[in-house]
Amino acid sequence: MADSMKLQILEKATQLFKDQGYTNVSIMNICNACNISKTTFYYHYKSKHDLIIHYFDKTHHDTEEIFKSVISKSSTAEQIWIVCRLYFQTSMDIGVSITREIYREYLYDKSSPVIPDNVYIKDIIISLIKKGINNKEFPECWSVDKLYTTLISISNGLTLQWIMQDGDFDLVEKAEEIFLHTLKC
Repeated sequence: MADSMKLQILEKATQLFKDQGYTNVSIMNICNACNISKTTFYYHYKSKHDLIIHYFDKTHHDTEEIFKSVISKSSTAEQIWIVCRLYFQTSMDIGVSITREIYREYLYDKSSPVIPDNVYIKDIIISLIKKGINNKEFPECWSVDKLYTTLISISNGLTLQWIMQDGDFDLVEKAEEIFLHTLKC
């Protein structure tokens, strides 16, 4: 029950952020939208800052469908793309305003919002990269660390470009083009 309440708060807050802008939404607005007390809010999140930092936790709850899709792909490059696509799609789903705020908060914490080091998805991507290198699907010049770092750098750079251009391009489409080109070169 606690996990579902935490997720409900996150989803309602995200909708409020999309509708009104992050800075215009107070904790009381979130509590009212969720029909909860401030005590309940603070039980699950330390602050609005904490809530936005944990936004991508929601992404990790949607893994079953992703894994089915990954397994169905024949090339390792496509499998890696399916896993990483989730982060780009999430940014597009929540919009530029919230994504900008998430990046601002992550910059404040000096960490990466795209596939942070503390999630199991990083391990999956690294395993897929190893598989692609071992199967000679990727160029010999790539090491596991070099390719992983390149993909994360592309992810952050492209998302920041999308934010700075106020979402003027399809982030998922552009990311797919760059990712698959990088993995196949």
